[in-house]
Amino acid sequence: MIYNDLDKMVVRFLKGEDDAFDYIYDETKKTVYLSIYQIFKSKDKIEDIMQDTYLKAIENMHKYEIGTNFKAWIAKIARNLAINDYNKNKIIEHVDDFDDFENDKKNSDISLVDRAYEILDANPVKYEKEVFTYRIVIGLGYREIGEILDIPKSTVFDIYNRCIKKIKELL
Repeated sequence: MIYNDLDKMVVRFLKGEDDAFDYIYDETKKTVYLSIYQIFKSKDKIEDIMQDTYLKAIENMHKYEIGTNFKAWIAKIARNLAINDYNKNKIIEHVDDFDDFENDKKNSDISLVDRAYEILDANPVKYEKEVFTYRIVIGLGYREIGEILDIPKSTVFDIYNRCIKKIKELL
């Protein structure tokens, strides 16, 4: 059963309609970008991993289960590729400016995300930055976030509440 337009485009793409990929990309690029941005701040690194994410998604799109959440599926690919790259290099790159992600409004949104990231725990085991990004910035549900991070929905909810409490206390 097809639940949304994104799933319809995935089906079209799998049937050989390459133009459906444009829609898929437009609908998922922010989610993919922010999934990688949690780990790397370098625009060049993010763009490289985004490209790898879409290549891997295209290669494995036949494995995606229609009716589940495509954004969560591709976000998990992006996150895993970014973590693998980070672990391979063991460095975090920083970027001085964050021009042209899409427009000035989105850039100001990113600076707010940066401020929240300063408050939240950098320990990837605690998942604070990830839960914050997926819930607040991207708007995913607790179940979807749990699927991406491979943790229970109740844990995502607890982490989210801890994040909000920290941000409120320090702001």
